[in-house]
Amino acid sequence: FYQPAQLIYDAKRNGVCFRPVDVTASEWECTLERGEDGQALVRLGFILVDGLKAESCRTLIQCREATPFQSLDDLAHRARMSRREMGILA
Repeated sequence: FYQPAQLIYDAKRNGVCFRPVDVTASEWECTLERGEDGQALVRLGFILVDGLKAESCRTLIQCREATPFQSLDDLAHRARMSRREMGILA
Protein backbone atom coordinates (compact mmCIF):
# COMPACT_ATOMS: atom_id res chain seq x y z
CA PHE A 1 0.00 0.00 0.00
CA TYR A 2 3.07 2.28 -0.01
CA GLN A 3 3.84 4.37 -3.07
CA PRO A 4 7.08 3.34 -4.89
CA ALA A 5 8.63 6.76 -4.23
CA GLN A 6 8.10 6.32 -0.48
CA LEU A 7 9.68 2.86 -0.51
CA ILE A 8 12.68 4.13 -2.47
CA TYR A 9 13.13 7.11 -0.15
CA ASP A 10 13.04 4.88 2.91
CA ALA A 11 15.43 2.34 1.39
CA LYS A 12 17.91 5.07 0.33
CA ARG A 13 17.79 6.46 3.86
CA ASN A 14 18.86 3.01 5.03
CA GLY A 15 21.75 2.69 2.55
CA VAL A 16 20.11 0.79 -0.31
CA CYS A 17 21.22 1.96 -3.78
CA PHE A 18 18.95 2.06 -6.81
CA ARG A 19 19.46 2.12 -10.55
CA PRO A 20 16.83 3.70 -12.78
CA VAL A 21 14.63 1.99 -15.34
CA ASP A 22 16.83 1.27 -18.36
CA VAL A 23 15.75 -0.21 -21.71
CA THR A 24 19.08 -2.07 -21.88
CA ALA A 25 18.84 -3.67 -18.43
CA SER A 26 15.41 -3.50 -16.74
CA GLU A 27 12.96 -6.36 -16.53
CA TRP A 28 9.21 -6.03 -15.90
CA GLU A 29 9.72 -6.42 -12.12
CA CYS A 30 12.48 -4.78 -10.09
CA THR A 31 15.62 -6.92 -9.89
CA LEU A 32 18.81 -7.14 -7.86
CA GLU A 33 22.17 -6.41 -9.47
CA ARG A 34 25.75 -6.18 -8.24
CA GLY A 35 27.69 -2.94 -8.46
CA GLU A 36 31.35 -2.81 -9.44
CA ASP A 37 32.27 -3.09 -5.76
CA GLY A 38 29.98 -6.09 -5.29
CA GLN A 39 27.33 -4.07 -3.45
CA ALA A 40 23.75 -5.20 -4.04
CA LEU A 41 21.69 -2.66 -6.02
CA VAL A 42 18.02 -2.56 -6.99
CA ARG A 43 17.29 -2.07 -10.71
CA LEU A 44 13.86 -0.51 -11.08
CA GLY A 45 11.51 -2.41 -13.36
CA PHE A 46 9.22 -1.31 -16.15
CA ILE A 47 6.25 -2.06 -13.90
CA LEU A 48 6.93 1.27 -12.15
CA VAL A 49 6.58 3.30 -15.36
CA ASP A 50 3.01 4.60 -15.66
CA GLY A 51 1.45 3.93 -19.03
CA LEU A 52 3.66 1.06 -20.22
CA LYS A 53 1.92 -2.19 -21.03
CA ALA A 54 3.35 -5.49 -19.84
CA GLU A 55 3.05 -6.99 -23.32
CA SER A 56 5.04 -4.15 -24.88
CA CYS A 57 7.76 -4.60 -22.29
CA ARG A 58 7.89 -8.35 -22.83
CA THR A 59 8.44 -7.72 -26.54
CA LEU A 60 11.14 -5.15 -25.77
CA ILE A 61 12.94 -7.58 -23.44
CA GLN A 62 12.78 -10.44 -25.98
CA CYS A 63 14.17 -8.22 -28.74
CA ARG A 64 16.92 -6.90 -26.47
CA GLU A 65 17.96 -10.44 -25.49
CA ALA A 66 18.18 -11.50 -29.13
CA THR A 67 20.34 -8.53 -30.19
CA PRO A 68 21.18 -5.32 -28.32
CA PHE A 69 19.48 -2.21 -29.65
CA GLN A 70 21.65 -0.08 -31.94
CA SER A 71 19.58 3.11 -31.72
CA LEU A 72 16.23 4.53 -30.62
CA ASP A 73 14.85 3.86 -34.10
CA ASP A 74 16.02 0.25 -33.84
CA LEU A 75 14.30 -0.10 -30.45
CA ALA A 76 11.06 1.45 -31.71
CA HIS A 77 11.02 -0.71 -34.84
CA ARG A 78 12.04 -4.11 -33.44
CA ALA A 79 10.09 -3.81 -30.18
CA ARG A 80 7.09 -2.32 -32.03
CA MET A 81 6.89 0.56 -29.56
CA SER A 82 4.38 3.29 -30.38
CA ARG A 83 5.36 6.95 -30.40
CA ARG A 84 3.42 7.30 -27.15
CA GLU A 85 5.33 4.44 -25.50
CA MET A 86 8.64 5.84 -26.71
CA GLY A 87 7.68 9.15 -25.13
CA ILE A 88 6.83 7.42 -21.85
CA LEU A 89 10.20 5.66 -21.87
CA ALA A 90 12.00 8.93 -22.52
